[in-house]
Amino acid sequence: MPYIPPISPPLNLSVTLDLFLLTLDICVKSNDPSETLLPVHTVFCKDNDKAEDWLIETLKSPAISSFPIICRYAPSTGITLLSTSPPTLPLLRTLSTPGPRQVRIYVTGGSSHAGKSTFTLLLLISLLQENLCEPGEVGYVKPTTQCEKKSITTMWCESMGVKTIPSPVVYFKGFTRSYLDGDTGPSTLSHSSIHSSISSSFSSCKYLVIDGVGYPAVGSITGTSNAAVAKTLHAPAVVVTPTGVGNAVDTYDYCASYMRYNGSSVLGCVVNGVAREGFYDLTSVREYVGKGLKERGERLYGCVPKFEELVEARDDEERMRGVLEGPLGKITEEFRRNVDVKAIVEDAEIWAYRSPQGYLAPSSSVVPSPLPPPSNSSFETMVSPPTPSPITRGSTTFLPMSESTFLPGASSGKGVKRTREQIEADAVKKGAKGG
Repeated sequence: MPYIPPISPPLNLSVTLDLFLLTLDICVKSNDPSETLLPVHTVFCKDNDKAEDWLIETLKSPAISSFPIICRYAPSTGITLLSTSPPTLPLLRTLSTPGPRQVRIYVTGGSSHAGKSTFTLLLLISLLQENLCEPGEVGYVKPTTQCEKKSITTMWCESMGVKTIPSPVVYFKGFTRSYLDGDTGPSTLSHSSIHSSISSSFSSCKYLVIDGVGYPAVGSITGTSNAAVAKTLHAPAVVVTPTGVGNAVDTYDYCASYMRYNGSSVLGCVVNGVAREGFYDLTSVREYVGKGLKERGERLYGCVPKFEELVEARDDEERMRGVLEGPLGKITEEFRRNVDVKAIVEDAEIWAYRSPQGYLAPSSSVVPSPLPPPSNSSFETMVSPPTPSPITRGSTTFLPMSESTFLPGASSGKGVKRTREQIEADAVKKGAKGG
């Protein structure tokens, strides 16, 4: 591959390129020998002259004038050519042209009650206790759900002033059949609702923690699986698995595989509900699950001890309040001793900087270039969120869904308009127990 050797600004780019499309990757050569090439910014330009002008101006920046620069170029193939070396966050924060990013973390797991909500709650608390942000700088949302009751996480958010909103999509009784009948509109409308409501509601947040529902494929029949939603929101995932060694690694394998196959990214694993003593205690599970994941090139962030107080309070609001007012502080301390919260946040932030779709913090006015991250990176390619136009079926036009999650007045396949209440009542009458 042709390349320009290390240079110092100002730059005289004396190369002739007969390329209609040009991708320029600017990298910093670090003094640290283990970090040979650090991506800084990518330019995607049809006009070579403009790309050259941009490059010259960028290299004059005081922030990077003291670093040797390596620039590589190649015809655009939809894949950028960046180093696989892990970038250093301080460098990325200093040198990244688009500016600060909103850091999003999507939490998924191997099943319902796998510990996603426990992990999510304790992660949120840890962000504050680690002094990574103030309550007003972090948000929490569950994009899709089957249960609209208050959870201990939403109760904690409300008590602390942490931003949260109702789930944009609810799998109410009869939802799946009404979707297949056309009552709720195509899945692109759900994606549009999720993306627009979450992006607008949390625009001022530095961090956004996103709580998945069930296992990764839940919602796939309506096009709103965890993988699809994480992809829509450009949020890399942490997979929460049950305890054990083989069970934890096996669960992680199939969860991560499904997420990645469907275009979303996975950062690593957290094992939940681990005993404090015995054959499957915290020390042994951490050691052997860590070994199993390392062989696969995956990362274990830690093990969450089994907290009986949180398990028992799952569906009892009074007990939830008791936990919030009592042992939650002690629980969080133990969680932080066993889970590397800073590593999770750092990996998510690196992902946000390396992915052009990583969301900008509200202070930035620069929109990142719409290119995928490198295919040889550990962070997978993402795509832009869908922006569907209204869709017509027969005599009915479907419009984007409201934040209440349902498209009222949409037509069924028989041309009969039904509200959510009517669909639910009909489903319950016929014996429905879920969505």
